[in-house]
Amino acid sequence: MLLMKGKMVSAIMLTLLLMSMLMLAFNIQPAKASGTIYIRADGSIDPPTAPISTADNVTYTFTDNIDDSIVVERDNIAVDGAGYTVTGSGGGNGIALTGRSNVTVRNMTIKNFYNGILLSSSSNNTLSGNNVTANNQFGIWLAYSSDNVLSGNNVTANNNEYGIYLSSSSNTTLSGNVMGGNRYNFGVVGDYLQSVDTSNLVDGKPVYYFMNQSDIVVNADAYPQVGYLGFVNCANVTVQGLNLTSNYQGLLLVSTNNSKITSNNIANNHYGIELYYSSDNVLSGNNVTANNEYGIVLGYSSNNIVSGNNVTANNGSGVVGFAIFLSSSSNNTLSGNNIANNGWGFLFGGFAILLSSSSNNTLSGNNIANNWYGIFLDSSSDNVLSGNNVTSSNRVGIRLDSSNNNVFYHNNFINNTPQVYIVTPGLANSWDDGYPSGGNYWSDYAGIDEKSGPNQDSIGSDGIGDTQYILDGDNRDKYPLMNPWSSPVGHDVAIISVVHSKTIVGESFNASINVYLANQGEQAESFNLTVYANTTVIYTLTNITLASGNFATINFTWDTTGFAKGNYTIKAYITQVSGETDTSDNNSTGGWVLVTIPGDVNGDLENGHYDVDLFDAVRLLACYGAKEGEPNFDPNCDIDNDGRVFLFDAVILLSRYGQKYP
Repeated sequence: MLLMKGKMVSAIMLTLLLMSMLMLAFNIQPAKASGTIYIRADGSIDPPTAPISTADNVTYTFTDNIDDSIVVERDNIAVDGAGYTVTGSGGGNGIALTGRSNVTVRNMTIKNFYNGILLSSSSNNTLSGNNVTANNQFGIWLAYSSDNVLSGNNVTANNNEYGIYLSSSSNTTLSGNVMGGNRYNFGVVGDYLQSVDTSNLVDGKPVYYFMNQSDIVVNADAYPQVGYLGFVNCANVTVQGLNLTSNYQGLLLVSTNNSKITSNNIANNHYGIELYYSSDNVLSGNNVTANNEYGIVLGYSSNNIVSGNNVTANNGSGVVGFAIFLSSSSNNTLSGNNIANNGWGFLFGGFAILLSSSSNNTLSGNNIANNWYGIFLDSSSDNVLSGNNVTSSNRVGIRLDSSNNNVFYHNNFINNTPQVYIVTPGLANSWDDGYPSGGNYWSDYAGIDEKSGPNQDSIGSDGIGDTQYILDGDNRDKYPLMNPWSSPVGHDVAIISVVHSKTIVGESFNASINVYLANQGEQAESFNLTVYANTTVIYTLTNITLASGNFATINFTWDTTGFAKGNYTIKAYITQVSGETDTSDNNSTGGWVLVTIPGDVNGDLENGHYDVDLFDAVRLLACYGAKEGEPNFDPNCDIDNDGRVFLFDAVILLSRYGQKYP
């Protein structure tokens, strides 16, 4: 009985096995290749079982789908997919040509690789009629390759980074390619000589790639649909009112000059606006936002104006990001741009403005707020940064590395920690514009303002701190501002300070007086100046003309002949200009000057009398021989006001020795 049961089980299992074999026989599928396939230099196919056939070692035709990479090692052939699909597992290259020439890759779908098709150091090849989709990095990538043709390829449906990307590759001809749905659909970098016509589409909109043309106007009226926009060797270009998105460059200008780029919306590209070897262009009023790593880039470019642009939130997810990046560029002007919330990359952060190996650029009036870093100067010199607001940087307001001879003044550094970081010690930069123009406003400056004048040792405040803001031994702001700098607005002239060389002057001798003036308005102004000693006019000057934002030093000599001995308060007044509303700074008091006996250099009051005595002689002797500007020079001892304490001063003192008044 047990034996019969065993035979029955065996029979059932055999029957099931036979049925399975029959079912497989009726559902036979051709074997798919697994593992990299090579078309070898000798024309052989490796492995020979791969579903690729050739009769002449010239045309290689797929006979089925393929589940791994194909590497072509033979020149002068065609690889025809015949409508089949090459599928990867997320890595590697779908089709790889390295050092190849005269190879045609056509009529296949390539998906789910790191790169769909890679041409490296290859020339005179043709990619046509391929569907390249859902690869992790590049759809089609040409690197260091030349004279290739890309036609009729469909590069869409979420290649995670780039659709068609030309890197250091020249003379590529692109026609009839369709790109869309990729993070960056199209881009050119490194070598820009390409032939790209409007039969290429990005998100259903034509690609415009102008070469060797001039007087081109591309605006929303003439070009309502623009998929990609680039200019190479062009001049007098106008680009206005466009939306440029989802490419490697939102806008590319190479060797393009005298152009105006205004009022465009450039977003969600890798680079927003990219200029190389270009000069005398104006970029103004553009909204450059949410580009992955770079907002505006100038490389090897000069004499461009980047003004009034909104450059925000660039580098939301990249490794490192820059709002405005100048590389090996000079004599450019960056002014009045709003640069905020940039450089918040997931790895290194980034910079609102980076100058690398760049010189003689002017950065003025930019609002730089809430960025990872504010401004970074790397191996850059002779740049001028003035009137910028650098606030609330996450890391550093200003970073200097191997950079010197740059000038910083009238900037507001607010709530940056630290305000300045100097990587390379021993390199000096200038941090003020002299007196009375002043230096910068530092929100962490702890000094006071009780003095005035170039040495901050004269009576009366002047809006400048009495002590320096020290960054390191070679970098210090000698005239830190007590209040934030504000750009000129409306009509406003002001007296910064009234500074006299002496607090004690001998009767009938002279004292030098400086009045420091400013035009704090936005237009040139003309006005008059009057200076008083108490209520007596000692100086007038009419029709002083100052341009907007400029300063003037009015120097004159007060001859005390005819003035009685006693204390005199020096005051200055300038006339109100038309339209001026703030007149509080049209008057200024410089403190008092004692007119006394010549030789009374210490002005001490003893027993109710001013006199010339031994103490005066000792004081004069202590600075004898000193000249104006030297550390031990005492202007009160320069009795004859000739800029030095010398023999004539001693003679005057001795001739009055022992005199007193009243």
